[in-house]
Amino acid sequence: MVSLQQPNEGFVKLNVDRSSLGNSGRICFGGLIRNNNGDWLIGFSCYVVGSNLFLEPLVIKFGLQFV
Repeated sequence: MVSLQQPNEGFVKLNVDRSSLGNSGRICFGGLIRNNNGDWLIGFSCYVVGSNLFLEPLVIKFGLQFV
């Protein structure tokens, strides 16, 4: 079973995911930030055109801008 592993008090958790239409194509990504109680704080989604190679770090960097 998959479930939220709560961060310590005073911390937040960033969850991200992405999807693409082939490599070097349209890429959609999104994520959400939750507090230590599991409460939703903010969510985001976006799409870009590019390569899958650097997508995961890009999504994490994008999400960290909200923290």
